[in-house]
Amino acid sequence: MKIIGPVEQAPSNRRYVAFAAGLVALMTVLAALDRLGVPETLIRFVMFASPLVAFIFVGLAYGTVSPNGYLVGDRNVPAGLNGLAIGASIIGGSLFIGLADALRLWGAEGYFILAALTGGLYLAGFVFAPYLRRTQALTLPDFFGRKYNSSTLRLLGALVLVGALLPLFLAEVEIAGWLFGALFGLSRQAGVFSVLAILLLTVLLGGMRSLTWGQAAQAVTLAAAFALPAFYLWLNGDEGSSFAASVSDAGIAARYLPAAFQGMLSSLSFVELGTLTASILLGTACLPHILTRSLVAASPGVARRSFAWGLAFLAAFFAVAIVYSRQIQWQPTAEEPLLWGNAVGGIPPALSGLVWIGAFAATLSTAAGTLVILGGTLAHDVYSHAIDRMTPASRKVFAARLAVVGLCLFAGWFALKRPVELATLVAMSFSLAASGYFPVLVLSIWTRGISWTAALAGMVAGIAGSGGYFAGVEYLGMDELLGVSPLASAAFGVPAGFLASLFFHAGEWAHRFSIRGRPPKTAAKSI
Repeated sequence: MKIIGPVEQAPSNRRYVAFAAGLVALMTVLAALDRLGVPETLIRFVMFASPLVAFIFVGLAYGTVSPNGYLVGDRNVPAGLNGLAIGASIIGGSLFIGLADALRLWGAEGYFILAALTGGLYLAGFVFAPYLRRTQALTLPDFFGRKYNSSTLRLLGALVLVGALLPLFLAEVEIAGWLFGALFGLSRQAGVFSVLAILLLTVLLGGMRSLTWGQAAQAVTLAAAFALPAFYLWLNGDEGSSFAASVSDAGIAARYLPAAFQGMLSSLSFVELGTLTASILLGTACLPHILTRSLVAASPGVARRSFAWGLAFLAAFFAVAIVYSRQIQWQPTAEEPLLWGNAVGGIPPALSGLVWIGAFAATLSTAAGTLVILGGTLAHDVYSHAIDRMTPASRKVFAARLAVVGLCLFAGWFALKRPVELATLVAMSFSLAASGYFPVLVLSIWTRGISWTAALAGMVAGIAGSGGYFAGVEYLGMDELLGVSPLASAAFGVPAGFLASLFFHAGEWAHRFSIRGRPPKTAAKSI
C-alpha cells in the first residue's frame, strides 16, 4: 500500500521557483517572530524542519513500481532540474561545510582542486553523458554489458561502482548523522539511525524518480543556505565571521577532510600536485552517481544541457565559497560541543536554521544519490543478470528496494562498529572510479573494434594498478613512487588500463591480420 500517490505528473520548474520563494518567505516570517520574542531555538527548528518535511513528502509522493521509473526516473527529467540534482550530488556535505575552510587551509593550490572538480564535470557532461544516453542503458554497468554483450564486464563494472560509491555513502551518512544528532542533542549513532530512516522515507518507494525531484528541492535549499548568509555578511560589513562557524565551532572541515589533504597542498611539488589534480578530475568525470544522471534525461541533447546547468550551479557555489574563504578565522582545534546556542555564527536565528538545513540537504542529496545507484546496480546488474535472469519486472523493483534497506542496515552497523577510517577510502573513490572506468569509456567512444576481452583487460589492469598502489603504500609499508600520493593512485591505474586494453586490441588485430594473410586451404584430392 502506498502512503501517498503515486503522482504520475513530473513537477515543473515553476514548482521549484515557488519552493525557493517559500523558503525566503518562511525565513522572513521567522525573522519577524524573532523580533517579537519567539525563542531562537524554536525559530531554528522550524526553519530546519519545514524543508525536511518537503523532502520526505516528495519521496513518498513519487513512488513507482516500474523498473524504468525506479532506475532512471522514467527518462523525463527536465535539463534544469537535472542540473540542480547534478550540482547537489557533487557538492555533498563535505564541500558544503568544509570547502571555504579548506580553501583557507590549502591556499592558492586549493584552486587546482576546484578546477579539477569543474573539469571532471565538464568531461562527464560533454564527452560521456550524450554517448551513455544513446545506449538506453539503465545503469553504468548495464552500459558495459550492452556495449560488449558481456556479463563478466557487467559484473566487474558493478564491483567498481560499489567500491567507488560505498565509502562515499557511508561518509555522507556519518556527516548527516553528526549534524542531525547535534541538532537534537543525540549521540552520533542515534543521529546516524535517524538519517537512515529519513533516507528510506525519501528514496525507498520511488528510487531514481523520487530521488531526482527530491535532489532538485535539496539543491534549491542548499543554494539559498549558501548564498543568503554571504549576502547578509556583505550587507552588514562583517569581515570576521566564518560560514563554517554558522554550522560548527568544532572545525568540521578538519574532521571530515582526509588527513592526507590537510595542509599538504602547499608543500607538494608540481608533479605531485598535478597527479592529485588529474586523479580528482578523471575521478569526477567517472563517478557513477554523476554519470548516471545522464541516463534520466529525455535525450542525449537534454543530458548535455543538464550537465551545463550543473556546471553553472557548481561555478556559482565555488564563487561564494571563495568569498567565504577570505573571511574565515580558522579554528581547527576548538573543543566546545556543537549545540544550537553556540552555532549561530553571528547571523540571525532564521538564517542560522537555513544554514543548518542547507548543510543537511547537501549531505542528504549525495547520500540518497549514492544509495539509489548502489541499490539499482545490485538489483539490475547483479541479481537480475547473474542470479535470476528470468526475474519479472516487479521483482526487480522489489530487489532494488531490498538492496536499499540492506545498505542502510550496513551503514547502521558501520556507525556502531567503525571498523576502518573512512576519510582516506572516500578520497580513494575518485582514483578507483577513474582507473576502472575512464580508459574503457574513452576507448568505447573514440575507437572502433575494441572487444570485450580488451575492455575487460583494461578494467582489470586499471583496478589492479590503482588499488595495488594504494594498498601497498597505505597498508603494506611500500614507499611512494615518484612522490605520488596514494590518494592519486589513478596516476598509475589509468595508464595501466589504457595500455592493457590497447595491448589486447593490438594482439587481436595482429591475429586477424595474420589469419587474413594466410593462403586458403585446398581441398584434399580424392584418390
